[in-house]
Amino acid sequence: MARLPTAALRACVIGVTFLFGINLPATPVLAQPASQAPAACKMIQQDAQNAIAGLSAAPQQAVAVPATTFLPAGGPAKVAVERRHTEGEIWYVVGQLVTGTSNITRLSREQSVNASTISDKHWLVTNGRVTSTATLVTFNVPAELWSLWFTANFYLFRCESANAAPIFVSSFESRTTNGWICAGIAAVFVLLMYLASAIVAFVIHRAQFNRAEAGDERAQQYTWENYYDPIVITAGANGKGSPSKLQIFVFSLIVGGLLVYIFASEGRLSDISESIAYLLGISGVAAAGSKLTDVTKNRLDYGNYAYFVNKGWLVRGGLATANLPKWGDILGADGELDVYHVQMLFVSAIVAAALLTNGFIELASFTIPPTLLGILGLSQAVYVGGKAVNPASFAELNKAAAELKKAEDAFRDAVVTAQPAGGVPNVNAARALAPHEYTAYMNQVKDVKQMFEDLLGQGVPNAAVRPRFAY
Repeated sequence: MARLPTAALRACVIGVTFLFGINLPATPVLAQPASQAPAACKMIQQDAQNAIAGLSAAPQQAVAVPATTFLPAGGPAKVAVERRHTEGEIWYVVGQLVTGTSNITRLSREQSVNASTISDKHWLVTNGRVTSTATLVTFNVPAELWSLWFTANFYLFRCESANAAPIFVSSFESRTTNGWICAGIAAVFVLLMYLASAIVAFVIHRAQFNRAEAGDERAQQYTWENYYDPIVITAGANGKGSPSKLQIFVFSLIVGGLLVYIFASEGRLSDISESIAYLLGISGVAAAGSKLTDVTKNRLDYGNYAYFVNKGWLVRGGLATANLPKWGDILGADGELDVYHVQMLFVSAIVAAALLTNGFIELASFTIPPTLLGILGLSQAVYVGGKAVNPASFAELNKAAAELKKAEDAFRDAVVTAQPAGGVPNVNAARALAPHEYTAYMNQVKDVKQMFEDLLGQGVPNAAVRPRFAY
């Protein structure tokens, strides 16, 4: 019980240094000749606890360098030994977890150890840690050697046969990790990023909501509890769900979480494969293309926007204040089920599941079949293209709104000309003073109202249809 505070303090210190990015490198130790090693390799495997003393007592000879700062318990580990590889040789590994309890454990069976000549492109070779003639040994670290980044001693030795004595012994030190704890760290990271995104989205939407006029029942905003929904977080500028923004948001969280997991479990920043880069690129390009389409084609001119706000057609604060995002926005478009959106979500869900299943070990080698990437790209292209070639375009609405403003100005000028002293009590009286201009305005406003409601999905109050007849 007296050792518990010291062990806990050590775990806290290691955890703090890890979280602040302080590198805790694995320690290479010189290999050892077999002069003091046990007589037979198979006896070492059968009785690792008694063999560990003989292995640790042998003098030093060559260098063994782990490929990662930490070794993940239950996962693969790679170690480079500065000794030329020979085909048919047998490798063994035993280890001792340094926790103060003298826990000695056999690391791997013969069939779980693989040895080969290290690649010239391996980072240990390119960084000058070992030469290109070194041997790369891969073995599985057993789950029982997990720890909170405590140091373990590993003894790696080579045999020409199971009945022969070891040719040499190589030892090294490395800290071991627990997969569940590392997964918990990654989950906390993803949760914090999700909560931060939800808070930012809530603050932005609240600011838009506060711009609306008091008492305007069309102004809407979800409560804070609704921001647990990713559809609400990734809503577009029009207040509706955005498939492309949702996709890149989900994939970014998954890839970010996996990078944190690999860094926590192995102490290295993993590379990502071309497939993952293309995946994030497709989502990012689609989101950017959708935004560009909205800015260049699917938006009201500022003058028309101000005109519709002043007339009461639009809520002050924009469409994001009047619309509430929902899953129906993702699955449907133009009043019908969008099969391309369904296809994109289905393929995205499969790719996300594959990432969560296989990405915990290595992101650099994760591969997405080119056909699936093509389907995702095609779905996004159809989505962005559909927005760009919308038959009822905002260009037509902007043009019609400009004509409506001219018709309203002509009606107002006619009323003022007919009764320059003012005092027109209501629109009916103004209509009697300028009947032709009133009729021209009402004919124009019907078309604009229909186009406005179709494009923006906003109903126009009847009172807001009538023309203004005074300055």
